[in-house]
Amino acid sequence: MKRIKSCLFLGIALVASLEAAPNKLAKSESAFSEARRGYELSDEAISSSLMTFGAGPQMEENAAGDDFEPSYDPYLDRVPLKSFPSKGYEELLGNLGEAYAGGQDPYASEYTKKDPLVRFVELKYRDDRYWVIDNFRVSHLVGRKGEKDTSGGEIKSHQVDIRWTSALVDLEKLKGVTWVMTTFNTKVGPLKMQTGHAQLYFEFEDGGVVTPYGEVNSIVNSYEGYRDAGTIFNPVFGMMDKYDSIFVMGSFSDVTLKALKVFNGVDLYQLRLSPEEARRILVNSLALATDREELARRKYHTTRNSCVTNQVRLINSAIPEERRIQEWHAIFGKRVFRTLGSIFPSQIPTTLRKTGLMTSEVHYTGRDRILELYDRAVAKKAFMGDVKRRYIFSELYAEE
Repeated sequence: MKRIKSCLFLGIALVASLEAAPNKLAKSESAFSEARRGYELSDEAISSSLMTFGAGPQMEENAAGDDFEPSYDPYLDRVPLKSFPSKGYEELLGNLGEAYAGGQDPYASEYTKKDPLVRFVELKYRDDRYWVIDNFRVSHLVGRKGEKDTSGGEIKSHQVDIRWTSALVDLEKLKGVTWVMTTFNTKVGPLKMQTGHAQLYFEFEDGGVVTPYGEVNSIVNSYEGYRDAGTIFNPVFGMMDKYDSIFVMGSFSDVTLKALKVFNGVDLYQLRLSPEEARRILVNSLALATDREELARRKYHTTRNSCVTNQVRLINSAIPEERRIQEWHAIFGKRVFRTLGSIFPSQIPTTLRKTGLMTSEVHYTGRDRILELYDRAVAKKAFMGDVKRRYIFSELYAEE
């Protein structure tokens, strides 16, 4: 009973902090300056796109009989994969971005009144090796704070060019998977807490992910609540089925630029996965992101179906049962409430260490460090530390 009361207190405190956090972030400097689509992204628009989920455990009524959310999700064992007439790589590459040819954007009208940083991923082609998707988000830093603009004036805030485009993905060039947590600090009275948004970063060898603007060789999946433009996320409403589900996909440099504008840190946790496990997580991510019918069936929920729980769900879909992250506490064989380690952002590092899923970690805290991370990503430089450090972390976690 004492443990349950403690968990409930943590949950209430975090919900209170999350209610205040988006408003605080709305006061941050102007975010992405102007997207190619022609709209200007205000502070409010950027803040409303944040998914700062992860409250404490919620007691589940009739959990054992809840077919909507089984203890292990069988959907990802049988993901529906559409078939297409076979095409070769050169043909796929030659047709890449045809939906956006001539500067057109056939998807723009659907999102006129929606959060401008969020779109459903559209499947254009897939086979056993290649996927082609539309509505892939890429961003580039086109003006740095403190530099001179074309007229000789000083640039007051980082300026970013955002584009929705196509991506050609080569599954055989996947290198590994990293858990990404974009973070910020908030306060509840005298208490300081850290919360953030969970994503998975898929890193590829050269030629692994190609866009009409060049290679990005990365995919970051981001589960979010689908909302109208200007609607600031509220974690309490998030427990009332107020938001639809959506997976957004973009490049790693795109994520670092969003972090540069609205977060104060990026934490990276490299995952210990076999090539087969990593590939399955990627395929399941792509399949789920492009399955709008399945996404429509699952409303966003602050504790049951959030950015954190969806990444846990994807990881668990690819690894043996004995290595999976525990998602539920059970009493007499019945699920009672979720584990803190599967829903609470600050608990994720501990969870990944205890399960042996983490091989190394690195933290980029502060805007200067996030900018450094962006520069490393663009220059294709390592950002997880050298081989020796990775080995040391692997040994430490193996001993736990």
